Amino acid sequence: LLVEPAAGGHGAVKEAALPFNRFPTVDTVLGPEMRSTGEVMGLDATFELAFVKAKLASGPTLPASGNVFISVRAEDKPRIAPLAAQLHAMGFSILTSAGTGTFLAERGIACTPLPKIASAVRPNVLDMLADGAIKLIINTPTRTGWNSDEGRIRSGAVRYGVPIITTTTGASACVRAIAALRNTSWNVSASQDYRAMLAAGDNTTGNAISAGAAVAPGVQTLPHRTSPASAR
Repeated sequence: LLVEPAAGGHGAVKEAALPFNRFPTVDTVLGPEMRSTGEVMGLDATFELAFVKAKLASGPTLPASGNVFISVRAEDKPRIAPLAAQLHAMGFSILTSAGTGTFLAERGIACTPLPKIASAVRPNVLDMLADGAIKLIINTPTRTGWNSDEGRIRSGAVRYGVPIITTTTGASACVRAIAALRNTSWNVSASQDYRAMLAAGDNTTGNAISAGAAVAPGVQTLPHRTSPASAR
């Protein structure tokens, strides 16, 4: 997943489109019974921008600013701490569960813990999702099911169109992609032209989403790149 493209080459990221939005009260943890409703692929000279393009096509899109909610299991906390620090350095505000917040605060990372949903203390993460105040969720599951707090958070992310990342590897890729989205301009080429660009040794022009992939609504509103179009 995180291997850099060879010099003069390009990176490709394929992402499955999963129909979670059709089942708003179902926990979104993946299982062997899940089937995708399609796939999209992003191509670019760097892995980070290829990842951005795959997310643009599959949706929801990655944010360039705002609040990030982080809640991870104990064994993932050491890996998530440097990613939280990078997000904070980029200007994101870090919201957390109580346990993750304590771990990050002990390492000097500014964050704001939110109350458990079951505690009935407001506002909680679901309230902030409903208000549009959370732009990204990083949650590695410890429990599954609609009756758990985290299951309700994951389902809420789907309901309100907020991107959710459920592995530390995915979180690392996401943070790298956000940094590229904020700091790098990119443009679009049709996929059938990409072989010619590679043959000419030109890897400076970014490729569009692969042929046949639908561009997610709202793509044109994201900053720091020219307006993309589907590649045909």
